[in-house]
Amino acid sequence: ADLGVERVLKHIMQEAKALVGAEVASAFLVDHVRDELFSTVNSTGSEIRIPLNVGIAGHVAATGEQVIIYNTYSDARFDRSVDKKTGF
Repeated sequence: ADLGVERVLKHIMQEAKALVGAEVASAFLVDHVRDELFSTVNSTGSEIRIPLNVGIAGHVAATGEQVIIYNTYSDARFDRSVDKKTGF
């Protein structure tokens, strides 16, 4: 992401975290060339990449479906690898 987009995403994530009382937040963008989601706006300060068809974020990106999940860990689509990457 270019620096202008990244700056805007960081601001949106800060506001979203405050709005919902979250400890951390990440913004993922779609890399259609590599069929991955990637985030440079996250709690690690580095880039995270995951396959486009993995996890809840991958489901949303692939289908366009909006989802509200009350217990992430009990959702069958949840993939713990991102938690491991972020140390959460």
